[in-house]
Amino acid sequence: TRKESSAASDVYKRQAKYTLDDGHIFGDLIIDDCGNVYVSDGTANKLYIVNEDEKQLEVFKDLSSTLFNMQGISFNKDQSSIYLSDYIDGIYQLNIKTKEVTKLRIEEKEVLLKGIDGLYFFENSLIGLHNGTKPNRVIRYQLNKEGNTITKKEIISQAGVLGEPTQGVFINGEFYYITNSPWGAYDKDGNFNTPTGK
Repeated sequence: TRKESSAASDVYKRQAKYTLDDGHIFGDLIIDDCGNVYVSDGTANKLYIVNEDEKQLEVFKDLSSTLFNMQGISFNKDQSSIYLSDYIDGIYQLNIKTKEVTKLRIEEKEVLLKGIDGLYFFENSLIGLHNGTKPNRVIRYQLNKEGNTITKKEIISQAGVLGEPTQGVFINGEFYYITNSPWGAYDKDGNFNTPTGK
């Protein structure tokens, strides 16, 4: 109905705009149960939190001395910590209360953690969307009880129709993700062009 349509459009209205000077690349954002918004910055390698009262982004944790290129972020089950994927160096865990950051340990051999863009916590595991590897792939990493060690991996998808995976979302226990992000289809002016030019 028109009323329902109007209500839906209200949900998607811009509520606020937050910017930073000097060039930044915001890779991902997550929202906790209290409505706090955390934003990752892959250029400055800082994790920001939205200050709604001041209408600005505040540095929650400066990780520039630890990470090289922060990408995906995801809460653990009780939202006491945040998992962060570093495109170069693997996966880290940030304790929200103490702000201590530690790199995840690995039990299984030949576990590849580089090139992860999107990162998602699910049933004591992490789903990593790799677009910095050949072939591109989607991998599930099982965690130990404490959530600080990767115990094994499972390849969900790779190669084939999988182009460049970037972001995803869980809906009712099902994981939906972008399988082919056409980064190379845009010219320097931001115009979209298919491989055929049409």
